[in-house]
Amino acid sequence: MVDLAAGSRRRRPHVIVIAAERVAARWAQALAAERVMCLVASDLAVAARLLAEENQVELLIIDRVLLNQQPRALLNVLSSTGHWPVIVPVRTSSMRPTVADRKRVTAALALIRPKRNVDHRIKIGEMVIDPERKRARIKNKHWVNLPPVQYQLLFVLAQHAGKVVGYQQLLREVWGYDGSPSEAQELLKAHVRLLRRKLSLDPQSGEYIQSVRGHGYMLAAPDS
Repeated sequence: MVDLAAGSRRRRPHVIVIAAERVAARWAQALAAERVMCLVASDLAVAARLLAEENQVELLIIDRVLLNQQPRALLNVLSSTGHWPVIVPVRTSSMRPTVADRKRVTAALALIRPKRNVDHRIKIGEMVIDPERKRARIKNKHWVNLPPVQYQLLFVLAQHAGKVVGYQQLLREVWGYDGSPSEAQELLKAHVRLLRRKLSLDPQSGEYIQSVRGHGYMLAAPDS
């Protein structure tokens, strides 16, 4: 493990870069302006250990080729650690991060850390989503804090409230990569189940999060 963050150990790492050390060093420099810490994992096995050790990893930057070659291996790593950071696939074939990849990472960080002192709460029926604190509640019950991926899944569905969002579109917007329909459906089924459980939603009634068989999912108020 190589810690590429400048500064003290006061802050826990927020980003893991799965790439060769020289390439990851460039990413650390590129992210310096974002005030994040970067840990380097040369492969998925090292990434699994880091995810098990660190409880505040919010973002996983991974080589696009590796992700496309081993999507199930990555899913197994995340399942085994019970930690689900936002995943951003990038090109690591060149030494310097591309402009497009830097924009993707910056956008992901902005989603993870919304601006303070601005109320961007989203209301759908009696559901309220709080992007600032990555939490949600229904019918004025207690707030439920959501892990990064579950929050982002709910956020994306909320952006398309009342419309069916396809499995592959959700895979792209939540995880940031393209996959087969069956892979997308399998991954989403697991996360929707976890999200419903977190929010105490009845899966049989399709309360708020509705499954549209063979197509995707839709977020809608019960009476809409």
